[in-house]
Amino acid sequence: MDVKKQEQVRLQIRSFKERFQQDISKITDIHLTPEFVLKDYILNKDVFQSDKMTAVEFARWVRYNNCEYQKKHVIDMCCGGGIQGIVALLSGAGYVTFVDSSREACQNTAENIRQYGLENRAEIIQSDLFSNVKEKADLIIANPPFFPGDPLADEPISRTMCFGEEKAKELYRIAKEYSPRMAVCHWDFAGHENDPESLGPRYSWKTERRLLQDTGYGLQSIAKDSTRYHFKVILLEDLR
Repeated sequence: MDVKKQEQVRLQIRSFKERFQQDISKITDIHLTPEFVLKDYILNKDVFQSDKMTAVEFARWVRYNNCEYQKKHVIDMCCGGGIQGIVALLSGAGYVTFVDSSREACQNTAENIRQYGLENRAEIIQSDLFSNVKEKADLIIANPPFFPGDPLADEPISRTMCFGEEKAKELYRIAKEYSPRMAVCHWDFAGHENDPESLGPRYSWKTERRLLQDTGYGLQSIAKDSTRYHFKVILLEDLR
């Protein structure tokens, strides 16, 4: 990971820590559309902020594209606090399996599932990608770490932002054993290494860009050059 990307990772981590200076969890309302608000969403101090930056934009895409998963089984991979899968459940999904390698993320997801009364339509699995996942699904929604390279040694929370090259390849290689379709978001400032439009075709996925928008606000709009960066959602379909 180059110096500019490391600076961005540290900037976002610094903002996260400042927000949780009192070392307690927070509850917030997340406004996704004029008609759809996640009331009293729980933010855990040990899980990267689901109500900021691209997590909200991806959740908004999930809401607007609920035709993709109506009454179907969805896997929310790298679920964090569970925002994407919870929005899917509240928008018509039949069942969601939430997956994250972080114990704290799984606990935060469990809190939010209880908050919205969705226990009967959800399962939470702590897993390194698909290693503990047993059942297949109709669609995977994935918000994996964007930045290439290993997490910063002095910042454990950076594992939510940094995805080693082999781990990223593993996601695209193995995902098709669990679903023929996958929606993945990406922020192009992080580079092409973990970009679904770059990695998908290598593993026989057909890629379709379903959203492209400027990252024109918040920490992910900050860059030290004149380039305009974008957030995007790519829908991948198994070509086999």
